[in-house]
Amino acid sequence: MGKKEQNYLEILNISEKLPMEMKRFSIVYKLMALVGFFLLSVTLTVTWKNASIFEQMSSDREEAFNLDLVESRTQALDVIIQSSIDKEIALGLQAFKNDSTLEAEFNTLDDYLAFKVIDLLNGKVFKYQKNDLNSQLLSSIETRFLELDTYNSIVSSGKIFILNGPVGSDPFYIIGIPLIRDSNNMITTIAWGAWRLSQLSKIIPHQNGRELFILDSLGKTLLHSNEKKILNAEDLGNLPIVKDAQNTELPTMQKYYGDNKETLGAFSKSRF
Repeated sequence: MGKKEQNYLEILNISEKLPMEMKRFSIVYKLMALVGFFLLSVTLTVTWKNASIFEQMSSDREEAFNLDLVESRTQALDVIIQSSIDKEIALGLQAFKNDSTLEAEFNTLDDYLAFKVIDLLNGKVFKYQKNDLNSQLLSSIETRFLELDTYNSIVSSGKIFILNGPVGSDPFYIIGIPLIRDSNNMITTIAWGAWRLSQLSKIIPHQNGRELFILDSLGKTLLHSNEKKILNAEDLGNLPIVKDAQNTELPTMQKYYGDNKETLGAFSKSRF
């Protein structure tokens, strides 16, 4: 069974738990999103190799390990992002239906901080947030949610959008998803969700001689082995390896960088 077919079966399983009138929304959304997974390849996992460690291992072994590392980390990233998207779909549809059980269910999810659903046709906005958020984190989320209007058109075109939290805030990230299409196949409702960054932290292992990071949809640092670069949302879009990743359709690649080719870099593209 192919990857797309397997994901589609998972969609049907999720949709069976929804009220009948909402099933068509979930299925239509996910069919659209399956295409988007392969078209929107902007979230990157990158690793750099330092020459002193390189000398301790054969080049063939090091290159194989390097590529396997970024590929396995990207697979782990995709599993977490997919799980988050599935929760945004379920809760977004509940919000759209004014489901009375939504608030209680939402507050049981540790990593989900806040979300809003935007009905683009009627101009309605449904907003939910955790009851126990501290004032600073709540303010940061509100700030980011206000800025998201700039990107509504991107999500309403059918793309999944991932964005870091504001500089200096408690680490969190945002996922924007198309939610509902009408009978003319136009996206009429989108959702944005704020998630604790801690659920992604296990993806980046701490290894001497390596610098690993994940970028958001704008090329800003989402996760990094150096925590300061996360808090500063550092823009790494000008790094040669990032430019190479953005300018190729290859899902993974590695090459040597530097005047003396002393640095081995590898990237693996997320399907988001």
